[in-house]
Amino acid sequence: LRKLVKKSSGAMWESIDAQTRDQMKQTFLDVMVTEPGRLVRHSVARVISEVAKVELSQGRWTELITFLYGCCRSPSAGHREAGVYVLFTLFEVIADKLQEHIPQMFALFSQTLADPESLEVRITTVRALGKLADFLEPDTPIENEIQLFRGLLPGMITVIQQCLDSGDERSAIDGIDVFDGLLVL
Repeated sequence: LRKLVKKSSGAMWESIDAQTRDQMKQTFLDVMVTEPGRLVRHSVARVISEVAKVELSQGRWTELITFLYGCCRSPSAGHREAGVYVLFTLFEVIADKLQEHIPQMFALFSQTLADPESLEVRITTVRALGKLADFLEPDTPIENEIQLFRGLLPGMITVIQQCLDSGDERSAIDGIDVFDGLLVL
């Protein structure tokens, strides 16, 4: 479905009646929070992002971001992992539609960066911050965002160290790549 929506630039999704689209969106969210398999959750997250690209550009599905914030603050590590991963994938496809949410994203990411239970939440938060940094233009006034990033740097460094300590070199390298992206800001 993700590829069909992407390939048709949303036309295929728009051809589905509104009631069915709403039911499908709810099903995607339900699967995202109930599916125990990480790979399936990630696949569903990518579908959600492609659908959100169409929906948010039309001013619809505005409750998605609030839902994802709730997932990221859930007592369930699986919900937090899914919520942060969807935010990460959203930054890959529709960062411009998230502009108004950037201050709240920084506040949320300061919490998920220190997730007490899940290294996956912490790693995905670092990756999401990298996508957020890619979105910020160095030629525009972003001093506030730079200050917010500075406040998160110690936590990001801690996550990279935790990746190294756990033998997850790939995630540590991804984290270091995020710092490379921050250097241009």
